[in-house]
Amino acid sequence: MIKLGCCHAVAYNFDSIGKVTFKNLGDITSYERVGRYQILNDSIFIQYDTLTQFQKEHLFRGAEPRMKDTIVILNNNKIKSVRYNRNAYSSKHKIYSFDFSNQTLSFKVQNFDDVVYLQQYHLYSWRDIANWQNNSNDTIEIDKYKPELHNGTNKFRLIVSGISQPEVLKRFESKSTFKKSRLVSKKIKDSIHFSNVAKFELANDDWKVLKTGFGKTIDCSDLVPGYYYLIIEDKTIKIKKL
Repeated sequence: MIKLGCCHAVAYNFDSIGKVTFKNLGDITSYERVGRYQILNDSIFIQYDTLTQFQKEHLFRGAEPRMKDTIVILNNNKIKSVRYNRNAYSSKHKIYSFDFSNQTLSFKVQNFDDVVYLQQYHLYSWRDIANWQNNSNDTIEIDKYKPELHNGTNKFRLIVSGISQPEVLKRFESKSTFKKSRLVSKKIKDSIHFSNVAKFELANDDWKVLKTGFGKTIDCSDLVPGYYYLIIEDKTIKIKKL
């Protein structure tokens, strides 16, 4: 029996006689579909059984469900769903070591030819700040990486992307002792100055992000005069370039 799935809300189970069971265990809707599968080279081709009208109306809210799916076999531990364009795993990634002390990160995790992302919670969402990949080893090992911190509590997580949501390998926090940064002036010419180092984003009047970074100044010499939005220390400030 072949069992390949993910650690989250979606899973594929393949038996030894050509039957496949697809499970979607969502927060709002949960359902199961069955069908037949065939393996050709490095791909699994799935043909799902026809649904009844009742199933269409209640499981898919009247939308026409997909009757076919293709799974690409990447290695013994990982497959990729063409439908979702995401990876699925036969087991969770093992964490062999982890340390975050003196605001420096070191870790060693199991590698299924993946990319491990370090994300920081900033401006009300998780943002990628670094990633690592190693295609020639069965582990990904990082030693003494120092992420940039903002004032107050910094929230981080290590993740690997899954089918429906990321597999979170580790969550951790760090409290910085930086003095809270403030904007020196809302009227600017060629640069923006802060009272202390800060993580920032600068967007135009249509909220298109133009600049991101970490520091005490932002070079604005390439921006046209007008109004902009500066996001700093989780606050949004409207500024004007003269």
